[in-house]
Formats: sequence, structure tokens, C-alpha cells
Amino acid sequence: MPLLLTASLGVAELMRRFEKNKWAMTFILLLVFLPSLGRTALTGFPHSLPDTRTLAKAWIEMNIPAGSRFLTFDPYKSPPLIMSEAQIDRLHEKTKSLHHPRARYFKLLKQSNPCRSYEIFVIPRTELEIQDLPERTNLSYQAQDTTDPEALGLEGLKRAKIDYIIIDPSLLAARGSTAWLKGLMASSQPVYQIIPQDDVIKGPELFIYQINKQ
Repeated sequence: MPLLLTASLGVAELMRRFEKNKWAMTFILLLVFLPSLGRTALTGFPHSLPDTRTLAKAWIEMNIPAGSRFLTFDPYKSPPLIMSEAQIDRLHEKTKSLHHPRARYFKLLKQSNPCRSYEIFVIPRTELEIQDLPERTNLSYQAQDTTDPEALGLEGLKRAKIDYIIIDPSLLAARGSTAWLKGLMASSQPVYQIIPQDDVIKGPELFIYQINKQ
């Protein structure tokens, strides 16, 4: 802080001395602000890139019927799909009966009018995978629809009417050796995949597999 104050006083004194010299004033301003502008441009550029998750969402809305059921591992690494009205109603009633803090969130969602919406199911993760406290993990899953492929297996997921599975690197890292996931990837090809590219596309690598033909 003292250095910043000293530097500010020095710049102010230079500008006072050269206030009638436009070229000198321009040089002083460039000297002061150009490094900051350069750093801002470098740090801001990645945030301006298109994201794999929003690109995948756009593809889903163009190619997959509304109301389809998706299974995902980490919602934050998945396309931000809009939840169907039926699922919103279901989760609102569930959280309201539990006096869950997200009940108000679902109540507000009920007032929206989703057009292209889907059913979103989550693979329950362990506290170690989430790296959070057990009670917080349990509270989070009380406000979501969960489906456990470890218990159901791939055929069980089909019977549960899951239509699509979204695979991201965190799922592969945590469950890549499980029978259902190995079976899925060995027996079928993704209907969609997107991979980040340096300075072109940011976000996680995503694969979408269809397991129930519509």
C-alpha cells in the first residue's frame, strides 16, 4: 500500500509538470495503464471463449426431444439443461415435505415457463469424490433426482427409462473401471462429443451416449 501511494503521487507530479505537453501526457498514461490493460486482456480472454457445456446444450436442444431423461455425474461439468415442469413439481413437493432450504428455489422455478426442458438425474457421488462433509452431501442429494448405475447396471438404467448418459472426465476418473461404464463405452459410440481446444473452446470434454432408443 505505501508503494502504491508513493507511485500514485509520482504519477500525479509528472502529469502536473507535463500537463501542457500532450505527447508526454500520452506517454505517461500509456506507461501507467498499458501493463494493466495487457493483464486484463490476458486474463479476460479465456472467459470470452465459447464453452463446451453451452455448445452441448445447444446441440441437445436442436437434436434431442424435450422430456428425454439424462443421467449425469457432475452437474457443474454438464450442459446446463432446463429442468422439466414435471420434475420441478416433483422436487418442489419433496423438498417442501423435508423443509429443505431448496424448496423455495423450486417454488420459484415453478413460476417459470420452460419450453425445451428435460428430466435430469444425477449419479450419487461419495463424500470423498465430492470432497465435502457427509451432511452437506446428503442435504444436496435430497434436492435432486438420483439414479445409481452401480446398483442398477446398464440394463437397469434402461429399465429406469434413462435415455442418455453424459460422460465427463470426472466420471471416467472416478468410475472408469466399473462394469456398467466399461460396457457402455465398449458397446456403443457417443451420439455427440465435444473437446476443448486451446484459445478456441473452453470447458470439460463431454460425451453423450444414448442407451434407450426413442
